[in-house]
Amino acid sequence: MKIKLVNPPVDHYPADILLVYFFSRERPLQGETGRIDWWLEGHLSRNIMSGWIRGDFSEKLLSNSARRIASPRILLNGLGPPEHFTTERYQALVQLIAQAVAGMGLNKLVTPLPGFHLPSWAPPEITPSLAAELLVEAVALAFPALPDSFREPEMLIVAAPDQQDEIFLGAQQVKVNLKGKVDLEVRVGE
Repeated sequence: MKIKLVNPPVDHYPADILLVYFFSRERPLQGETGRIDWWLEGHLSRNIMSGWIRGDFSEKLLSNSARRIASPRILLNGLGPPEHFTTERYQALVQLIAQAVAGMGLNKLVTPLPGFHLPSWAPPEITPSLAAELLVEAVALAFPALPDSFREPEMLIVAAPDQQDEIFLGAQQVKVNLKGKVDLEVRVGE
């Protein structure tokens, strides 16, 4: 499995699916999610306003990008209220997302770290390193069950350059955690 850390914006990278996130009371959509909504001419916001998705924890909405960004599919993920976004909920969320993407037969995804799309959100217990470790481990464990005919899974994690070293360390920790169960290559840049 290949993990690449890349610079924003998230919409520039081709993949099978783009993952974006929002908290339940987040209005308007912000960060990379807000940028994607802008490219989609408010499509995500209209789905929220109509009640199709509210941002409840683990709630998902699969959407077509209408060729307005490099990825053909977008999976909008609800994070619930920010004050309830604990390490345990974060781990459960990334496991559900990884299983959903693997279940769709998609194996190249691009994503910012869930929750880190808000510049002002600073979870006390979830560092970028821990967030990356939990995300990469969930994805790595979800994909080995795929048939050999699938191409090698690849995940691009979009993050500001000043966070990439910490995210790199978290992703590298997965090699230690899984002790050879998954062949993992982590690098910065294209």
